[in-house]
Amino acid sequence: MSIVHRLKNNLAVFALRKAYHYYTHYRTDPSQTPYQEEFRQILETGITVIPNFINSEKVEQIREAVYPALVQLRENRYKGKGKGVRFTEEGVFRLESIDQAVPLVKDFFDHPLPTTLAKAYVSPKAVSYKRLAELRTGVGRVSEADWPHMDDWRHRFKAFMYLPSVGENQAPFVYYAGSHRQGWWRLHKEIEHRQYGGGGPILTPPQLEYLMKRYGFQKQVITGEPGTLILFDGRGIHHGTPLRSGERVIMVSYFDRR
Repeated sequence: MSIVHRLKNNLAVFALRKAYHYYTHYRTDPSQTPYQEEFRQILETGITVIPNFINSEKVEQIREAVYPALVQLRENRYKGKGKGVRFTEEGVFRLESIDQAVPLVKDFFDHPLPTTLAKAYVSPKAVSYKRLAELRTGVGRVSEADWPHMDDWRHRFKAFMYLPSVGENQAPFVYYAGSHRQGWWRLHKEIEHRQYGGGGPILTPPQLEYLMKRYGFQKQVITGEPGTLILFDGRGIHHGTPLRSGERVIMVSYFDRR
């Protein structure tokens, strides 16, 4: 069998397995959430942004509770609860299971808006399975997450909340609206990821430029004040950006079917 035929067979088998898994495990159910406008936006574009999700006073309380632990993690002297992950060369420091270390953050993680939207968009069995706080430091440092990528072919629903405000210089999150939809263009990248692993299918600049022109994906650079909430489908193309000044602190919640 020629290499071309093998590739075609791999593509067909993967597409069938993907369709079976997708349609037997994941389905949208609008009745799971009262937040119908936000649900509609995610369904259509893959993302919704909610300013002032948590009031400024509560956000400041969360920041004051979380930031010292992240600084300790950066300095490699954190001894509290949760799991510290240090990407020193990238200037990225994550404290996983942050709700165990700082119970106050449950006001964010357990809020019905992200939790019910996840159930409506992913599956009624969707839960927040990873909860973390992230500190990004180091002006000009490039993170692996700064490459345009897709998390997976499955639903990967995420919630980000900015603690201090994030402007164009504080490593804003970037999303390509509309790129979350199913399409044959995805399969080649998804198979590549399946074969070689890594953090998710990565796109080169020429590939991204082509897809934007071909399918009309809209680039959104998400800046915002403290308490800005970003909910998005990780199947869509997205990436971080390097810091130009200051620091960035965000809360992150990952949702999937469990």
